[in-house]
Amino acid sequence: MSCSSFCSANDLFNTEGYLLRLPLPECWVVSKLHMLIDAVTESYNKYFFGDVGREIYDFFWGDFADWYIEASKARIYHSGDDSVGLVAQTVLLYVFENILKLLHPFMPFVTEELWQEEKEVLALLSKLDLDNIHFTDSPPEDAKQSVHLIASEGLEAYLPLADMVDISAEVQRLTKRLSKMQTEYEGLKARLNSPKFIEKAPKDVVRGVQEKAAEAE
Repeated sequence: MSCSSFCSANDLFNTEGYLLRLPLPECWVVSKLHMLIDAVTESYNKYFFGDVGREIYDFFWGDFADWYIEASKARIYHSGDDSVGLVAQTVLLYVFENILKLLHPFMPFVTEELWQEEKEVLALLSKLDLDNIHFTDSPPEDAKQSVHLIASEGLEAYLPLADMVDISAEVQRLTKRLSKMQTEYEGLKARLNSPKFIEKAPKDVVRGVQEKAAEAE
């Protein structure tokens, strides 16, 4: 793990379009992290190590620990929305990983130990049983029958479905649903492509069909 490794992250969180689609708390903490990375990189280049330590300390305890971790608890455990919880978990891992990278020049042995053995941290943040987490350098053999998640650069997760879901039945269900949606979409487009409908239908009706077509697409 080196200082330069965090200066050019190539993951989804580094794209402005994806970042702006995140919920406000996640967008805020990731934006603050990126600002910290820029500031710390500049301070490192100028050998202002005192500024580096202060900037990381302020973010870690003030923004991440005191604010975002506390806010994320409700989003993970009490939101009732799995997608919201998953986004919060992913952001927690992303920020934690980058904090370790930022701190590495200061305390290389501590951060390296955490980097190599952060199994308990991953289990805590993702609410998984330690016995069911396995690290590997390559995708598992059943990768094609697993849910594939990219937590951050260099960190991916595979959730096997073979023992949880009837893959064949699920494919049939989704195929049927897709066919139904495709039929509905083609019907909406046919109405919008009809000059008579556009000319004679009330504007609010036309607008409603346009919105449904955009949503279906």
